[in-house]
Formats: sequence, C-alpha cells, structure tokens
Amino acid sequence: SSGINAEYGGHTKCVFKDNSILSIHNIYSKCVITEIFKLLTLPNQPALLVRHFPCSQVNDNRLVVPRVVYTSLSYNFAYSGPRLWNALNGCSNFPKLFSSLQSSKNQVHKLLLTAQGSGESAEWNPTNMDILAYLTSVKSSQ
Repeated sequence: SSGINAEYGGHTKCVFKDNSILSIHNIYSKCVITEIFKLLTLPNQPALLVRHFPCSQVNDNRLVVPRVVYTSLSYNFAYSGPRLWNALNGCSNFPKLFSSLQSSKNQVHKLLLTAQGSGESAEWNPTNMDILAYLTSVKSSQ
C-alpha cells in the first residue's frame, strides 16, 4: 500500500484509471443499465418487473420516469433505471443497437471509464461519479 501512495501521491483517480477499475458509483450505474437492457431486450423476463418500466408513448426508445416525492426515492432502481436508460439513448456517441448482452456491457463499461477518467488526471470531480452529469456536460460542450 505504501508503494501505491508513493507512486500516485496519495490520489486514487490515477490508480482507478491505470487499472481500468470503476468506482462503486459507476459499478452501480453499470448494473442498473445492464438490468434495464436485459428487461427490455431479452425474452422471458418477469412480466411483473417489466410492467414497472413502460415505454414512452412519444418515443418507444425512452422509458417513462416515475415521479418521486422524496429525494431519497430518487436513488432507487425504479427511478434511476429509466433516467440512466434515457440519458444513454439521448447520447449521440453511444450505440443504440447491440449484438449481445456482453457487447452492451462492454460499451457501458467503456463509457463509464471515459466519464470516470475525464477532467484533471489526479482530482475527482462530480462528472467522474455521475454518468448523468457527464453526459450533460458532453452534450453542452458540443
């Protein structure tokens, strides 16, 4: 452990980037996106669960995001899943069609690593831990 501190000066962002490790925040986002992808695209998913994620009547590639009354509810799967899914579908740099579940996981992982590594090389910033914030910043800079 002292070797890591000496080599990286006590900052962890470089360690994560050099080893292609996702932060716990980004692991959660990857898991949520993967589960939503499976629910929407793979056959034989539980009907009761699929019904919780209705498609928009305007654009069937988007999911209806439920209203939340309390801020704490915005961190649950039923709310964050559609938000993350819609953000990815609105991203021009992200593919819309995948040949397999593994290819979708790989693309999500790659995007999350890009988001996590953005900005200063040694300093964490909000867009490193929040894919929605990263996608918003990329969209506004275009």
